[in-house]
Amino acid sequence: MVSHDTKENQLTLDERRIAMSTYIAVIYISFLVFLVTIWMFLSPVVYPSSLLPQKYSFLYALNPIGAVIDTSRWAFAGGHPPAAAAAIVSTLVAMVLWLSGYWYFRRSEATFADVV
Repeated sequence: MVSHDTKENQLTLDERRIAMSTYIAVIYISFLVFLVTIWMFLSPVVYPSSLLPQKYSFLYALNPIGAVIDTSRWAFAGGHPPAAAAAIVSTLVAMVLWLSGYWYFRRSEATFADVV
């Protein structure tokens, strides 16, 4: 007779933790991919930013890549230069994101290699 209560058939607590951590990481990465995809479609890559209604111009300026795309389009394709206010807001948002990422990395740097 085969016993089903052997040590071989049971997952240890560490194995369960690894499995659950992997599952959560996959969900987290999938969510990040979804957010990046949405962000790409909200950026004016395939459409000019002039198509956006004026009431959404401030929200558009919060996208840090928006000013980069508008400036590149203006430099290579001509047309109207991007608004200076939108470029300043985009630059400020990019700086805040960079500084917060740098701060978080410095805070978790000591244990980062242990987790990865």
